Amino acid sequence: MTVRHSFRILIIVMASTSLLTGCSYRFPFELLMTVVDSQDGTPLEGVSATLETDPGDPGSDWAHGTGDLPETDREGKSTRDFEIKRPLRDGEEWNVTFDKAGHKLLVVRNKPGPVPGDGKRLPIPVTVKMKPLPTPEP
Repeated sequence: MTVRHSFRILIIVMASTSLLTGCSYRFPFELLMTVVDSQDGTPLEGVSATLETDPGDPGSDWAHGTGDLPETDREGKSTRDFEIKRPLRDGEEWNVTFDKAGHKLLVVRNKPGPVPGDGKRLPIPVTVKMKPLPTPEP
């Protein structure tokens, strides 16, 4: 077997492996959340949040690290790194739902920016003001 023949076999094996396993791309993001009370601006601790990156297909597995997010800390902050398996679509929007007892449920629509080509995570800052529910009168 010649070197030329061995090289051809190597190329065929590599191409076949790539086609059979599929090419895998990852587009990294970092969601940076800050939640405050809309009336006095104080940070809200213990806010739960959910990230929905594909509202049209909630059962899809094209994103890793989405879904329920860590609750906010004493400073009203929470962070989540996640990745998607495909490029963003034009006009694509993602929903972040915020929930806290005593406050009105809040859904924020977010349009992520272009993913940098250098493999760095794209930060997505989301700052929200949650409205307290009215206190019932006795």
